[in-house]
Amino acid sequence: MANKASGACPVKGSISFQDLVNITGREDVAYLIFEGNGGKLPRESSAYNNDFIWGAEKRLNLVEFATIKDPITGKNKTIKKYRGYTTETRKAKIQELNSLYTGNFKIHSIEGNIGTGYGIKIEGRPILKSLYDTANAVIAEQEKEETLNNIKQEVENEYALEQQRINNEIILPISTYEQRVYKEDAYNLYKGDYFINSAGEYILYSEGAEITRFKAVLSDLSVNIGGKVTPANKLKIKAVFGNLGYTSISFDGVKYESILPEPKVSKDVIEYQKEVLLKSLPQVKNIIEDSTISVSGLLEAGGKTIRYNPVLMTTDTLGHEFGHLLIDMLGGLTNPMINRGIWQLKDTELAKKVTEQYSDYTDTKEGLDKLKKEILAQAIGEEVDKLFKSEEGKSRFRIWLDRFFRSVKDKLGIERNEAKKLANMLVSNTPVAASKLKGTISEYIQEQRVKIDQDVSTPAQIAEAIKNISDNITFEVEGHTYTLKGTQLMPVSTLMKENGYGIQGEVDDVILERASKIGTLIHSNADAISKGIKTIISDDSGYSMSPVAYASLNNIVSGLVSPGDTVMTEVVIADDKAQVAGTIDMLIITKDGEIKLYDFKTKAKYNKKGEYKGFKYYNSTKYGVSNRNTNRLQLSLYADILKRTLGIEVSPTLTVIPLVVDTKGTRIQTIELEKEYSDTESNLMTFDKSMLSSKLLRERTNKLKRKVEEDIPTVTELGETEFKKGNSLTNPLDKYAKVYDDALGKLYARYQEAIATGKTVEADKVKQIIDRIQSYESNKGLLAFIKSANTTVDSMYSIYLSEKNKIAKGEQSDVLTAKTLVKWYKTLSSYDTVLDDILSLYMQDMFSGDGASVTEKVKDVLKDTISKKNLLRDLYKTIGKDTLRDSLYMYNGRVAKEIEEQKQREWLAMSKAEQARTGLDMKSYAKKYVEDNAKEIDDQARLMFDKELERASEDIGLMTRWLDGIVDSNDMVVSALIKKFVILDGTVRTENIKAENEMLDVLEPLEKYAGYNTTKNISTMYNFMLEKDDKGVYTGHILTKYKSTLQQEEDAMLREASKKPESKRREFKKEWYDKNMPLNKEAFDSALNNYVTFLHYSSIISDDEFLVYKRNRLLSYEDKLFYDIEDAFNSEAADMYLTWIVENARKYRTPAVKYVNPEYAKLESVLKNENDPRTKMYNHILKVIEETDSKLPYNKRLHTKLPFDYKSELERIQSGQSIKSVAKETFSTGLIRRGDELDRGVAIGEGEKAVDFVPIRYTRPSEWSVEDQSFDLGTLYLNWQKMANDYESKYNLLPEIELTKLIIDNREYIHTDSKGNPITKVYENYKARYLTKHGSKSLLSEQLDDWLKANIYGQKKADQGTFDILGVKIDKAKAGDLLNKYTAMNLLGLNVMSGIANINLGELNQIIESSTGQYLTTKELHAATALYTRNLFGMVNDMGTRRPKNVISALNHKWNILNDYGKDSVKDNLWLSKAIGKGGLFITSHMGEHFMQTRIMLAMLSKVDAKDSTGKSLGNMLSMYKTANGKLTLDPKVDLEKSKWTETDQILFGEKVKRLLSSLHGEYTEVGKNAAQRYVLGRMGFLFRRFIVPGTKRRWQGKKYNVLLDDFTEGTYITTGKFIRDIHKDLFALRGALVSEEWNKLLPREKANVKRALTEVSMMIATSILATVLMSLAGESGDDDEKFWLNHLAYQSYRLNSELSFYLNPAAAWEIIRTPAASMSVFESALNLTGDLLPWNITDKYEKGNWAGQYKWEKSLTRLIPAYKQLYRVRDIDDLTKIMGK
Repeated sequence: MANKASGACPVKGSISFQDLVNITGREDVAYLIFEGNGGKLPRESSAYNNDFIWGAEKRLNLVEFATIKDPITGKNKTIKKYRGYTTETRKAKIQELNSLYTGNFKIHSIEGNIGTGYGIKIEGRPILKSLYDTANAVIAEQEKEETLNNIKQEVENEYALEQQRINNEIILPISTYEQRVYKEDAYNLYKGDYFINSAGEYILYSEGAEITRFKAVLSDLSVNIGGKVTPANKLKIKAVFGNLGYTSISFDGVKYESILPEPKVSKDVIEYQKEVLLKSLPQVKNIIEDSTISVSGLLEAGGKTIRYNPVLMTTDTLGHEFGHLLIDMLGGLTNPMINRGIWQLKDTELAKKVTEQYSDYTDTKEGLDKLKKEILAQAIGEEVDKLFKSEEGKSRFRIWLDRFFRSVKDKLGIERNEAKKLANMLVSNTPVAASKLKGTISEYIQEQRVKIDQDVSTPAQIAEAIKNISDNITFEVEGHTYTLKGTQLMPVSTLMKENGYGIQGEVDDVILERASKIGTLIHSNADAISKGIKTIISDDSGYSMSPVAYASLNNIVSGLVSPGDTVMTEVVIADDKAQVAGTIDMLIITKDGEIKLYDFKTKAKYNKKGEYKGFKYYNSTKYGVSNRNTNRLQLSLYADILKRTLGIEVSPTLTVIPLVVDTKGTRIQTIELEKEYSDTESNLMTFDKSMLSSKLLRERTNKLKRKVEEDIPTVTELGETEFKKGNSLTNPLDKYAKVYDDALGKLYARYQEAIATGKTVEADKVKQIIDRIQSYESNKGLLAFIKSANTTVDSMYSIYLSEKNKIAKGEQSDVLTAKTLVKWYKTLSSYDTVLDDILSLYMQDMFSGDGASVTEKVKDVLKDTISKKNLLRDLYKTIGKDTLRDSLYMYNGRVAKEIEEQKQREWLAMSKAEQARTGLDMKSYAKKYVEDNAKEIDDQARLMFDKELERASEDIGLMTRWLDGIVDSNDMVVSALIKKFVILDGTVRTENIKAENEMLDVLEPLEKYAGYNTTKNISTMYNFMLEKDDKGVYTGHILTKYKSTLQQEEDAMLREASKKPESKRREFKKEWYDKNMPLNKEAFDSALNNYVTFLHYSSIISDDEFLVYKRNRLLSYEDKLFYDIEDAFNSEAADMYLTWIVENARKYRTPAVKYVNPEYAKLESVLKNENDPRTKMYNHILKVIEETDSKLPYNKRLHTKLPFDYKSELERIQSGQSIKSVAKETFSTGLIRRGDELDRGVAIGEGEKAVDFVPIRYTRPSEWSVEDQSFDLGTLYLNWQKMANDYESKYNLLPEIELTKLIIDNREYIHTDSKGNPITKVYENYKARYLTKHGSKSLLSEQLDDWLKANIYGQKKADQGTFDILGVKIDKAKAGDLLNKYTAMNLLGLNVMSGIANINLGELNQIIESSTGQYLTTKELHAATALYTRNLFGMVNDMGTRRPKNVISALNHKWNILNDYGKDSVKDNLWLSKAIGKGGLFITSHMGEHFMQTRIMLAMLSKVDAKDSTGKSLGNMLSMYKTANGKLTLDPKVDLEKSKWTETDQILFGEKVKRLLSSLHGEYTEVGKNAAQRYVLGRMGFLFRRFIVPGTKRRWQGKKYNVLLDDFTEGTYITTGKFIRDIHKDLFALRGALVSEEWNKLLPREKANVKRALTEVSMMIATSILATVLMSLAGESGDDDEKFWLNHLAYQSYRLNSELSFYLNPAAAWEIIRTPAASMSVFESALNLTGDLLPWNITDKYEKGNWAGQYKWEKSLTRLIPAYKQLYRVRDIDDLTKIMGK
């Protein structure tokens, strides 16, 4: 699809594609402009205000656009501001403009509005020169071809004149005519004894008379032309001698061009093969070259002689025939080896092809035995061919050695392929052992027929292929009947008559008979002329032809033929599947291989009144279909038959030769071409192929299939007695019914998925199939299912075959994309099991009698369908892997980073002098190597990615599967997919921030205008634009010109239409639309035509398809449009075409007057004032609706419906709902699941077969009520717009995601040991191989599945069912989450000590990190702290606003650093709520996180170097950002490319920051959540513990590549341990220099890790000492205040030490993780309270300590009260410190 054109456009007008052609003067130039304009038609309001000018201005950056208020009208308008330039710059700009553009345009000077100096103004239509250059190249090529055609025409005209003169001279009187007639045609001439030359001499044929024959024939053809052979006569020579097998002719020293194609197999190859094969089977006595046989080769009965046709044979022919002999001599089908070989080939592509070639062998058991041998012989032939080819270029010794090893493998049984073993016998160069050759040689000819898929690209090959078909068809003239293999076929003319295409009007039999006789005589003579026979042919019709008429006919026929053409006449063709046959009058194959069809049609010149008649009524439709369309359909049927049977494409132009005949009595006086009513200069009738032809053939084929289906007896009809005795199927009806139900279930699941995902066209198709199947009983319904599956599979298979050649050449297929492959996999997988079950039913041979033979046909169809289905379904394993590799590999930089580290180590290993000679530091040295070798590294990356797609290096462990986030996956494929996803997700976030700003731009003025505050009902502010019914109640629709009842009635009509039979459904809809919403056909046709033009431009439809479309102008929204389009376009284009109609037709309909909404008039009066805030809001929402609807499937679009979300508690109260009902709703929302949960996805089906899809939110539920509907329109439309942006991004990525999942699920995984080393296994042949497991058992696959459900399919929380309390179904997940929320409030609410501890640990981690300098330095962190402090007041001010004005707040929002971005209400003070959380209780922890994480982002941003367009540094990127009007802006001087700061770079920067923050503070990102958190127990377990896994990985994980950090990571303790291991001997020996040397060998990341570990261990020791000292001081202090603060400091020191020691000290770790979930402490407190409140405990009090004298239940209760409990925790700090000290 073309990219959307970006940027503003100064004009509103629009032009059609034809206008664009008119402007440019050429269609090809118009196409190129279409392309240059971003795949959109240019807009134009005048010659001086258009996209042409805009494109040039934009490219050269000449203007800017600004919105100002018109001082007169008061309305906003867009003006163009011109940039001013210095004289030199202006000259350079004009020079650049003239160098880039051409066309009719002028350049003027204009005073600049921006900057100083004059600007540049353009008038006219500048067009890029590059577009014209391309067009001119095309034009030049066309003109060159035109010139050649003109020369060719002149030559042909001169030749035609000369031929006329010659013909006039040689025509003899009728009395002498008989002496000049050839006795036989060209083929029979060779068979006969003589022919008569021009002198009337009889020339006898004999073996020794070759030269005489040549001279005689050439002389006869050259009469009166001075001995020269003309081009046309050379064709006649070919007609005579081509059938004799000669490849070329020499006469009088002149060598004429080849008649037959050169043999495909060289004589040297043939001789070598003969030599080797004869040694193996010397029983063959003769191998004869024979050009007369019509097959590639044959083995004669008795096995003594093999013949081969040198033109038709291939390199496997001799191997095939020797294979036949070997099969027979080994005993044929009685030999187990032969039977094993045949069994191994069962259901292979080879077997299918051979069966198709030898289809006449399938009728009898004897024939089937022959077929089995043919299949094996073909396999042997191909294996023999491979063996010969493998020996090419090898030495004799090497060939002998290869043969020896092959024989050893055969004898040891290593070689299991029986065909290959038999081939080895034939190519062993030694006789096959006589003891094995016990069989009898067949007494029939065994032949290798010409392969169906054999190349038929040359004229001779095409002619031969057509001739092979014709030779097999018998035509009886009298009865006009065709017979093929004993089956009588329907004539094409009969098929046409059955469909209403016959002779026009009332014509009596006498006229018909007379016309038939005249036509037959003309056909006979035209046939003779085309074969070079120069005499008038007579027949027994009683009619004759005058010499003048004959001469005219001769000129007409000869004029159709060009030099080098091959002419075939009276060509009989047939389509055996449709059982249709016909005869083509003339078929010409040009020397370039183009095939042209001609049909001779004759009309009387005058009517009975003597008035000119001819083809006057050729186009008349008075009596139905015109003769033109009848003739067109007839030729189209011939063209389709050739394509269906031979795969031959006929020229798109079909020609009728309209002959006007004047007769006198029974004599034809004159023959001439129709001139009066012809529509071409050549006076021939030409037309494009009719799309109806392929439909008729397809319907005829399907009709025959249906007949087969109907002929199959049902189980009921046969009765139980007809079943074979002993059959295990005791109740066949039950079994049929089960499979029938399974089949319907599969289809219904497809239908549900199509509906759910908005694929309306596909849903309609599947629904039609379901309806058809349900109309039958179970057994016949299964036949309908088979037919549906067969049609679907065959359609896909034809697409696959057409694309296969592209792929074989290494080209990228535009059709077999990830989307197509996944679609095919899903569709075809839905047939799995069911088709096999159906085949199993038929394989049980339940039927006897007449039904049995029909059952065999069903079996064959099933086997063919299953075989093709499996092939197509599994294409993702081959084509899919290449597609996925090319799409993803560049997102994983592992290979480049690995090589970069290798080069860093290489530099470190150099001596100081060597390092100095490089002139580069370590990092520069490595980076330069990577840049210089980018192509080779890229190739390595592709190769490595290929290997990982085939077999993963490792799987993950159980702990990683559940506890670690897949975002840090070490798998190349998965990590690449994740990276692509986060980039797209970041792009969506940027779009959404823009959407937020646009909404607030119109919302804030509206709130001010309406005087809105949070105490008012929000609906009052939007009342002006909300539709109300007659009672004044909101309908839930935006107010528009037409009532919402229109949409409701249309929806009801569509539901009703879906219930009607397929045949009546379209008419029902059409009738309703014509009455209620008539179509503006002209506008619709124009738009549809533009869309088809776009499809052609995008290569979705081919040139031929587009040509047919344009000429037929299938543009109307009528039945015919849907009826023929699948014949016109490929299936992919047809689906897109129909989808466009479904999705866009409504735009071009005008509702009836009864639907006009009278309330809209009030709104119109408001809308007249463009500056009214209400107008701006209304127009903005209409814009959002249009843009958002376009991103969603048609059946998910809202149109005028409001997006649905439930009212908030506040809005419910404001709207007048009672406190009680609001409380009830709040309770329900908290514990009972609703259908619109944003964290629950939707899946079709159940269990493992459930189908997930990208969810679409905010759609209206079936039980909608105005009480539930929120009317906070700003929030609704903003969230809906965000959802649509998210949906579009994910839906577009979905094919790659699903293809990745398929491959991940089905590739192999190498088993690894505990250290990550691959486990190998030694097999019988002593070759070690990796031990692998299938992807279905992979834990990585399961982990990916959970991640996809959460991040793509919207199932962030798994559905875990409900439990019942007093009849209310409580959602388990919601109940657990509610407990989590309470636990969080209870433990963290206003928990100052915890907040301080959090900051202590976080700050220490950040200080340690900055000390390493890897991602940021200490200096940069200090600078960030200073900047944060300076902006603190501004950030606090932002807490009271909905969008940030402070630059740091805006940067946080841009990258979502605090992970607080989600569903928001634009009513909220967003930044306040985000800063302190949704509840103020968490302010201590949230403010601490804001302080720490924001500074990391600022420090890392300050490392990015900002550069201008010259590459000069402008400073750090942080300083380039500012805010204006609440929007973040980047200094325009920054060049994004030079700064490596493109949108993608910015997104990846944000992800890099978050990856570092996750390792420091814990994993809080949505994309990084682990699988366990999809489940309620996992969420409970990870509450307050999200730091554990990232922290453990930071310290103990082995070396991994992190795709978002684009760096290798390793645990700090692991790296440090390795370093200490390497230096411990030197360290203990006090060899400091050697320790320093080892240190210098470390990579920067390794040094950073050692620094991290040592600093952290030092801090553990320091905090331990500090805590002990502080605790001691507190115990010694006598001052209560001093003691209080010392205890606090000691507590924080102890806690910090405990948290640092967590990863080294098991005791410290156990203290933190001893309870499985934080919520357990709540349960513990609740249990304590329960115990304290028991009657025998309720009076118990504390006797000492801070709680002395108070009841125990008071303390237990306090622990359960959020926030309040924290007061006592602060008071009891000494107790807490003592506990920590222990």
